[in-house]
Amino acid sequence: MKSYLILLVLCFGIVQVYSYGQVYIPEVAEVLTRAELDNYPANLFWGNISGVDYLTAPRNQHMPVWCGACWVFSAISAVSDRLNIARNRRWPNIILAPQPVLSCYNYDIENIHGCRGGDHTNTYMYIQEYGLTDESCSPYQAGSFYNSSTPGEIIIPCSDQIVCKNCAPNGDCWVPATYEKWTLYNWTNITGMGEASMIAALQTGPISCSICATESFERNYKGFEIWNDTSNCNHTNHDISVVGYGTENGTDYWIVRNSWGTYFGKNGYFRVVRGVQNATWNMLIEEFCAYATVNPHPIIVRNSAPVEEPKQVEDLRGYFEEKKPSLKRHYGRIPKILWEMKPRTEHRRTPINQLGAVLPAVWDWRNVSGENFVSWTRNQHDPVYCGSCWAHGSTSSLSDRINILKNNSWPRITLSPQVIINCHAGGSCNGGNPAGVYQFGFKHGIPDDTCQQYVAKNPSVANCSPIQKCMSCVNYTNVDNCDVVTNYSNYKVSHWGPVSGVENIKKEIYQFGPVGCGIEVTPRFENYTNGVYEEWLPFYSINHEIAVVGWGVTTDGVEYWVGRNSWGSFWGEGGFFKIKMHGNNLGIETDCDWGDPVLPK
Repeated sequence: MKSYLILLVLCFGIVQVYSYGQVYIPEVAEVLTRAELDNYPANLFWGNISGVDYLTAPRNQHMPVWCGACWVFSAISAVSDRLNIARNRRWPNIILAPQPVLSCYNYDIENIHGCRGGDHTNTYMYIQEYGLTDESCSPYQAGSFYNSSTPGEIIIPCSDQIVCKNCAPNGDCWVPATYEKWTLYNWTNITGMGEASMIAALQTGPISCSICATESFERNYKGFEIWNDTSNCNHTNHDISVVGYGTENGTDYWIVRNSWGTYFGKNGYFRVVRGVQNATWNMLIEEFCAYATVNPHPIIVRNSAPVEEPKQVEDLRGYFEEKKPSLKRHYGRIPKILWEMKPRTEHRRTPINQLGAVLPAVWDWRNVSGENFVSWTRNQHDPVYCGSCWAHGSTSSLSDRINILKNNSWPRITLSPQVIINCHAGGSCNGGNPAGVYQFGFKHGIPDDTCQQYVAKNPSVANCSPIQKCMSCVNYTNVDNCDVVTNYSNYKVSHWGPVSGVENIKKEIYQFGPVGCGIEVTPRFENYTNGVYEEWLPFYSINHEIAVVGWGVTTDGVEYWVGRNSWGSFWGEGGFFKIKMHGNNLGIETDCDWGDPVLPK
């Protein structure tokens, strides 16, 4: 047991220093001298290790309202990245959830103030003691249990459902019967050990550090310049994660991941001088740091008393069917895609994979020669129910195609389904038409998730105003006072169209990437857990949009599709499923859709 100081950072605002008498700190490494840096590579960036990007998707702590949660994002981003490294980037791509820490941390004991600030070491303590679910179990809501009585602040108490939940159309939510948590073996505090110890720790993955984010830095940092701060700030007020280091034109620097969206710096990252004589020049980044040793294997949590899923007229597949046959069905995905603009299928870009004489018997974009090109698993029904499958299936497929087009290079991004809902680009939480997503992408482009956090709600007015496309909430005295952001990356769609039939769908997936497809979800399919699904229906009526990322064949010779759902990682096989090819498959081969994304210049 050791005594030490923990800095409460407001991310950023007024810093307060708290003294914790007896706090356990795992054994730390010895302080290294600068001369020992010769033992390590001169440059390192976890976004490009011999062409491989090990970093998870960028985040934004200030969405949908302001929240000083940098102390959580700093640690969960570093841990997510280290999980990616420890698992050699294998599917699934784990994005840990900050919300359980903000809602469930014991503020009375540690005096941590949720959206009013904290310390990254407390997040490490929480993950080691309790474990942490992924974002599809508990989406970020920019709120906490700590109540500072600030107007507009979101109060989200701790509960079993904050750790992991799913929701139904009538508003009822429940804890899934099983779900995964990720944990740490230990964490190490290298506070006060300086540049060399940071470089040593970075050899195994990103680390969390505190900085003094000055007003000059926030307002004036641009591009990927090497920042040298002249504000003479001598207290920390913001937590980040350090993901690399290097030297350019004789200037040593750190590469840093921020949590202010991709529109800050370069893709949400910045550089700052390293190893300088005056610690304020690099915003005190070398003073307060820590890192984790992750457990790459999840813990399976089994709900000891699972709540039975609500039995209501409207079910999870996004439509309701009254017992009286005369009443109208309301769909989450229309039965047949309507193309208001003529499909644009001519003069497409060169395919990623050229067709040979025979398509491979097995193809899965989650594992192409060991590479996972699929973005992280989503949940359309959390924090509340939303019938937005039509937006998730299409934006997930486009995000995956962006990864494929970039050959998985840094940064990995996910397109925002919330922007699609805000702009009524095909529909709303009451259902929609996937074709509208591609056509909106062609006309306007689609921002990434850091522009608009998914909140699973329709806006009061879906007018596609600039603030409904990209915004930032940076006023901690009025947390829901948000500003329009204009300097964001916009991903357009150049071509789009329908595809159906086994061979045509296979060709499209193999050459260009995942596609969206309509299926008829049945109560039996909702209860799918694993294996190759098969169900005979006398006729089908499509009501749900999913994505198809590949195909395979069982040892018994049964061919199947690999599908991605948007019901969370706790559903099916990590949010995915296998379904029989060539019939008895809920109509999956009859009405599929695709779009070709264009990378921003």
